[in-house]
Amino acid sequence: MLGINCQKFEKFPILVKFIDAKDNLSIQVHPDNEYALKIAEIQQNSNVTYRVYDFGRVGKDGKKRELHIDKAVEVTNRVPISRKNTCYPHIASCDYFTVDCLNMDGKVMSCMKGSVNEESFVNILIMEGEGTISCGEEEISYRKGDSFFMSAGSGEYEALITTVR
Repeated sequence: MLGINCQKFEKFPILVKFIDAKDNLSIQVHPDNEYALKIAEIQQNSNVTYRVYDFGRVGKDGKKRELHIDKAVEVTNRVPISRKNTCYPHIASCDYFTVDCLNMDGKVMSCMKGSVNEESFVNILIMEGEGTISCGEEEISYRKGDSFFMSAGSGEYEALITTVR
């Protein structure tokens, strides 16, 4: 389901989520695995996070929340992302995943076609608009906020936009 590329990982290394933030969020960085496995964190199961700026927020105790500037600087990758030769613009890329952003505006581009091979799965996250996505014989409607997981080896897929918001 996850593909050949994921076999090298002991745990599934990707988390995709929406955050419905009504206030400014803390500015944080996450260290890579090598660095994170040197420090211990005691709390509920979560990723290690270093808070860089917090807009003066206070915790339940009424005191300003701790910042971790030195650790954040130590683990921040300040090397620009290398762009691969592809038709999709890479927003981020690392050992675990690549994020591409495709703007289907209904004018310049209203259809995206691709293929999911045995190497890896594909996840499509819908940020705006409505339409349909099909893979094989299955066709499903989508709208803003939907996410589609296509397992490795799913084959050809096509996403069509019908309404732009």
